[in-house]
Amino acid sequence: MYCGVKKISYFFLLVFIVSVFYESVSVSTGFPFGHYYYSDRLGTKIFDVPLAIMPTYFSLGYVSWFIATILLNQFDKPIPTVSKAIIISLVASFVMVSWDVVMDPVNSLIKSLWVWTDRGVYFGVPLSNFFGWFLCVFTFYLPFTLWCYNDKVHLKQIPAHGYLYLPSIVYITIMSKYILCFLFKDSVDVTTLHGEVFSSKDIYGSVMLIGLFTMLPIGIQSIYKIYRHRNHSLHATTAL
Repeated sequence: MYCGVKKISYFFLLVFIVSVFYESVSVSTGFPFGHYYYSDRLGTKIFDVPLAIMPTYFSLGYVSWFIATILLNQFDKPIPTVSKAIIISLVASFVMVSWDVVMDPVNSLIKSLWVWTDRGVYFGVPLSNFFGWFLCVFTFYLPFTLWCYNDKVHLKQIPAHGYLYLPSIVYITIMSKYILCFLFKDSVDVTTLHGEVFSSKDIYGSVMLIGLFTMLPIGIQSIYKIYRHRNHSLHATTAL
């Protein structure tokens, strides 16, 4: 399902507003992600939130949403019902949070892009972060998907071209870098704000394992569905 420039622009604006809101509120109050602050490594901030994280929210947000439409066999047709729009939003949220589970310990503890002041059970990351992430991304997925549903007459059908594989390839590639980090990066000790010491090799190994059993199957399944769709479309065209 190709949404067009207008809807993509709306999605970008929606993601920007929602992510800045949740991030700034959490930095100030601890809700919904937990208590943390951003270091200066990501550059210019707005409301104590680096502007540099917004393109990531947008790009990975759209990749995850598109993968959700693939997994639900909805990428090549209009969204038929409100319930289907809600299901797409939920699945997209799980796809997006799966990436966060993999990347957060690395970016916070090894790269020090942000610092958790709460004591967390997952390499210093509190569990509230992942539930907060789910709430945050669902907040921008649902209105966007409902808009696509309401405007379904104007949605464009997309042909079965190879570029449909791109979101899944991007998703798998992002996961793959943690495999390379585990294999080739030297191990160093990193310390949380509460004095807990972890080996970077253990962190990379853990997130790699999680990625192999969450992000990788999601990516492979979506690639397989596109492959099946392309073959079916080609056979249908040949039959004509």
